[in-house]
Amino acid sequence: MQDDLSRLPTPGDYESFDSAWSTFAKAHPMLGLTHSRWAGIHVRRIYGDSLLHAGAIVRTSRGRVLAHRVLFPRLMFSLLIGGELMAHDCSTAQADRRPA
Repeated sequence: MQDDLSRLPTPGDYESFDSAWSTFAKAHPMLGLTHSRWAGIHVRRIYGDSLLHAGAIVRTSRGRVLAHRVLFPRLMFSLLIGGELMAHDCSTAQADRRPA
C-alpha cells in the first residue's frame, strides 16, 4: 500500500500555469516569447491538449490549470521547437512522473 501512495503526485510537484509559463518564457529569450498572461492563454489554446495528454499540465476540479514543475518546461520546449511531442518525449515524461 505504501508503494501505491508514493506514486501519487504531491502539491509541490505543481505550480499555476501562469507562473510556469512566465518562468519558461523568461528562461528562453531565444524563442522570442512574451511572458504575459495573454500569451499563456494563447499557448494553452494551441498546445493544451498535447500537454494534458503528456501529463505536463493538469486541470483541477474547479477548472484551474496547473503545470508540472519538471515536465512542463521540457515538453513545452519540445513542442515549440518541433511542433509536436515525439513518442520519446511522452515516454520520458511518463517515467519522470513515477518516483524511483
